[in-house]
Amino acid sequence: MTKIFDQKVIIDGALGTELEKLIDPTASYLPSKSPLWSGQVLIDAPQLIEKVHQNYIESGANLLITSTYQLSYGSLKKHTKLNDKEITELWQNSINVAEEAKSKAKKHSDLDKIFIAGSMGPYAAYLANGSEYTGDYGEVKDEELRNFHEPMIDFFYNNDKVDLILFETIPNFQELRVVNEIMQKYPNKDYVLSITCQTNDKLTDGTPLSKIKEYLDNNYKSKILGINCVDYILVDKIISHFPAYKFYIYPNLGFEYDSKIHQFKPKDHGSDITWEKFIKNLHKNNNVIGIGGCCNTGPEEINQIYEIYHS
Repeated sequence: MTKIFDQKVIIDGALGTELEKLIDPTASYLPSKSPLWSGQVLIDAPQLIEKVHQNYIESGANLLITSTYQLSYGSLKKHTKLNDKEITELWQNSINVAEEAKSKAKKHSDLDKIFIAGSMGPYAAYLANGSEYTGDYGEVKDEELRNFHEPMIDFFYNNDKVDLILFETIPNFQELRVVNEIMQKYPNKDYVLSITCQTNDKLTDGTPLSKIKEYLDNNYKSKILGINCVDYILVDKIISHFPAYKFYIYPNLGFEYDSKIHQFKPKDHGSDITWEKFIKNLHKNNNVIGIGGCCNTGPEEINQIYEIYHS
């Protein structure tokens, strides 16, 4: 196992929004055009994934998240004609481009180690029905969730280049429980369960955070909880439910729907709770051992974290 939890890390930022800045909007592999999102870019233009990773390292990140969020075995079987060998090769390439970025980036002097986290998207990403924002998985059985997650878990677990398995944007208590149960069979690699919430006291599916804490207290050995893809103004209240835990925090900037352009855009939270002020306050919390960004954050936001870490 790595010593990744023994130090503070700076997590990278959003992948899809950065790729959209680099890609011609008419390209067939534009993330917003594909059900595989950024994963389509890994298939068709992996050098662009490498470029985004490199940009984040040069902005101060030392934990890169692989481009596999939407590349579960089930999603690839659903949306491509790749065979099992080709699927494994694609997953491997998500690691290869991160390694290439590490070798090419102009690193900050104190970034002696760049870690790689294997990204595991939730079952909601496979459903592609908006359930990341509701947590509603219907009548899914535990066995279905196990079958969904195990192929990629097994791959990341047995890959020496992967320092950490990161289960991202978990909106559903059943999935949280099943994933944690699976990982008891994989004891020799660090992992983080990262939840997402729409309010400051409930998991996205409506499960009270007090119930999540009760479950984790009794079943989650590492006591390191991720919180991602939540509006950053919710973070302080969410982490207050877990006083004995350490955290990987990588929120989004908050969203509002613009009906004129039919797109989500970042909220204006006002001058009292800017991203910079949020990061400065978060950095003071010794239980927060990883800070980064999710949707709509980019190298600028990650560099702000780096500067605050080293001010």
